[in-house]
Amino acid sequence: ALSGPIYYIMYGAKELEYGQVALFWSSILAFGTTVTPVLLSILLSLKMRRHTLIYFSVGFLVKVITFYPCCYLFGYSGAIISSILCEITFIALSIYKIQKTYPVRVKNMIIRLVKIIICCFAMNGIYVIIRWIGIDPTQYSRLIAIVFVGIIGSLGMGVYFASSELFRLPKSIFHRDLRGMFNRILRRGA
Repeated sequence: ALSGPIYYIMYGAKELEYGQVALFWSSILAFGTTVTPVLLSILLSLKMRRHTLIYFSVGFLVKVITFYPCCYLFGYSGAIISSILCEITFIALSIYKIQKTYPVRVKNMIIRLVKIIICCFAMNGIYVIIRWIGIDPTQYSRLIAIVFVGIIGSLGMGVYFASSELFRLPKSIFHRDLRGMFNRILRRGA
């Protein structure tokens, strides 16, 4: 949701329409490229080198097959979408293999992932509400836009922390409540 203002702050208003779309899809791709090395390390640690190569090959094949159709359907964003499909393929195959080989409960992981995604949507809801009110950071100078994005980001982080606490994510992932985590961070900093 904030791809437009972020692109505007970085590059100005020139080509804002195209730039915000590219930044949006690239940020989604960044999520996959964050998860993929983690799964790669897990697979290699579990001595699944052959499966890792096979899964990367299948992902590459998905990229090759979907590249031109996605570019035809979605324009330049299609190249990024085909990369996202490649990442999803590798992630799904890796998780499936780990689940089949070891007693890992993927159901709990997926439930937590869905909760995290809901929290991210709630965080972006702040920007949607601000846009609905009529405030658009791209209509001001870049300096004012930085201030707006900082405020929106701070409010969004607050909403994310509140919604994650509502879903008890810190407790289920870190085995601590949010207040205990903040107190521990503050004690270490002092």
